[in-house]
Amino acid sequence: MGNSASKRLMTEKKLRKKKSRARSLSNRSNKSNKSNNNNTQSLNSISSFESNSDCGSITSSNIYIPKESDISRSIAHNIAMNKLFGCAYSSPIEEFLTMTGKILDVGCGSGTWLIEMAHMYPKPEYFGIDLNPCTTIPYPSNTKIIKGNLLNLPYDENQFDFVRMSDFVTEFTDNEWEQSIAEMIRVTKPGGWIEFCEADLVSPENAPTFSKFLKSFTECLILRGVNCTITTKLEYLLYSTKQVEDIQCTVKPVIFGNKGGFIGTTTFDNFTSWFNDDVCIEMVADHMGITQDEYKKLWAIVENETIIDSVSTKFYRFWAQKKYE
Repeated sequence: MGNSASKRLMTEKKLRKKKSRARSLSNRSNKSNKSNNNNTQSLNSISSFESNSDCGSITSSNIYIPKESDISRSIAHNIAMNKLFGCAYSSPIEEFLTMTGKILDVGCGSGTWLIEMAHMYPKPEYFGIDLNPCTTIPYPSNTKIIKGNLLNLPYDENQFDFVRMSDFVTEFTDNEWEQSIAEMIRVTKPGGWIEFCEADLVSPENAPTFSKFLKSFTECLILRGVNCTITTKLEYLLYSTKQVEDIQCTVKPVIFGNKGGFIGTTTFDNFTSWFNDDVCIEMVADHMGITQDEYKKLWAIVENETIIDSVSTKFYRFWAQKKYE
């Protein structure tokens, strides 16, 4: 949910041995501090590019998500997620990052994740696809971003060692989730990994006004067929393909606002930008049966709720390995 986009007409061998997995997790843990320390440095090359571009993640034809035009916010969200999970990825992909692997970011938006990875691990080739890719950023020479459809990826089968997608909890219908998962698996090499990072949209019990906003917003999306509870289904959807194994998930709580430090402040900043987008105001205010002025006054109460109480949400990462044929 860190990236958002405006209305658009189209969208989209066995289990690793425990010893091997433990080694991978250990290696990743050793690298996580280095990754966190270098996040800001890695992204400095794009920090001066602001909101004049039309960057954003891909949406389906049915739904609305307010436009995220500020690239600096996308950078902050990327850094926040890396700090939250301890690394830019959770899959055991270190072997691919130290050789000429191929990495794909589906719905890459402004490409901040790709840029960071390309700086941190320059040996692989990096690819991004988005319906509306950003063209104003100087991408590294080993990074290629194209315009395309998430539900019909323009790549041959078994092309990538690692394929990831994030921030689509407010964008896809159930059918579109199934299609996108199938496409991601199709283009992943046997033994490669796919990964998802999504937010929970469960209304906080200790913040009644914030809960009212989230409830109304999710109702608007549900009316458009969007599955806003995908975090409860992703593991099953992956399992039901019968094409992946070693399915894993990690969950991290985030407290909104200053009480949550940099991660909480960044996350709530994204929510604030999201709910104060003109199109979102019009849509949700109409659904709530209130004026836009009343809507804005209620949002001021939401901001106060995050100051007084420890209002929180959760972020999920799911990852799985494509079976060997």
